[in-house]
Amino acid sequence: QRLAAEDGIQREDIFLQTKFTPIRGQDPKNVPYDTKAPLASQVQQSLRKSLQNLQTSYLDSLVLHSPLDTHQNTMLVWREFEAFVRQGTVRQLGISNNYDLASFQAIFRDAEIKPTVLQNRFYRDSGYDAGLREFCRSNGVAYQSFWTLTANPDLLQSRAVQEAALELSATP
Repeated sequence: QRLAAEDGIQREDIFLQTKFTPIRGQDPKNVPYDTKAPLASQVQQSLRKSLQNLQTSYLDSLVLHSPLDTHQNTMLVWREFEAFVRQGTVRQLGISNNYDLASFQAIFRDAEIKPTVLQNRFYRDSGYDAGLREFCRSNGVAYQSFWTLTANPDLLQSRAVQEAALELSATP
């Protein structure tokens, strides 16, 4: 709202993506839902809090922070996510921190509304998620990397990056 008033930037000009984080990934002092509530209620409460905090009526993307302890619980959360899409509160869905191809394929297979985003750390020790990225490419899923430069500082020193920086008069 402030951006619109001060800078003329409208909500539809901004892509807002946030996550639902299961309790094991939460800061125990700042959980946006009742930890004793059923899992489906936790997801609903978390979305309401995100909408309130972001001062919006919808999200462009909602990402599950990581698979849960079982596929059944992961899909329980996913079903709540799908309901948000059907209600028009969320436009697309994704998952993060899913480094197991079989796990991601199972979610993709069982989802009525397919994930459009897989967000993972991108680094050498994971083989740069080659199998996952191929699956994403073949199924129209955007692969979003995070921790990319921190995990791969040697990339900044690579010939390609150094040459690009020089050409652009930029710092790698």
